[in-house]
Amino acid sequence: MALTTTIHFVRHGDVENPDELFYGRLPGFPLSELGRQQAAAAGQHLNSRAIHYIYASPQLRAQQTAQIIQSALQQPSSLQTEPLINEIKSQYDGATQLQMDQRSWNFYQEAAKGFEQPADILARMRKFIQRVRREHHGEEIVAVSHADPIVFVWMWVLEIPLAAKNRRLLDKYGLRDDYPAKASVSTFRFETDGEDERPSYSYVRPY
Repeated sequence: MALTTTIHFVRHGDVENPDELFYGRLPGFPLSELGRQQAAAAGQHLNSRAIHYIYASPQLRAQQTAQIIQSALQQPSSLQTEPLINEIKSQYDGATQLQMDQRSWNFYQEAAKGFEQPADILARMRKFIQRVRREHHGEEIVAVSHADPIVFVWMWVLEIPLAAKNRRLLDKYGLRDDYPAKASVSTFRFETDGEDERPSYSYVRPY
């Protein structure tokens, strides 16, 4: 009998960003006080779960979110940095939010060679998922990541065509938000060993 493997993808909390930049993979950019409160709310939402492991993107905001969640859990859990769930690799790191608004926050159109496209991001996220399903079979883990990597997992699960223009469609599939909110928890439950299994899912914005 197959055991359920559960992955809670958590987007990091709000970030201290006084210059209003798209920070991407730039160093620094810690959580704001609001972000810490959001991360604490995610921790409270998860605190009664039997979380065996926490993975976090290398970015400071994800590491801090993961540490706050870790401190809220009733069951002690190890925390490990995981590059596969990192922020997107984009040529627009450091652009102003105004510049990104003018691009409709499309990181992928006319992207230079060497920067990620949606399919690249989903491929590494699915690689992470498959590894978790092998190494944590029948267990429950948390993975602290970023908005687009999480939304591309959602698009795969919901069978939404993998195009940048379709990123804000989640509410049309019955979810609370059209895009993963900060410190939201996207939960995927796998019941079989099939690599292409579309898991059952839930979404919570815990504040």
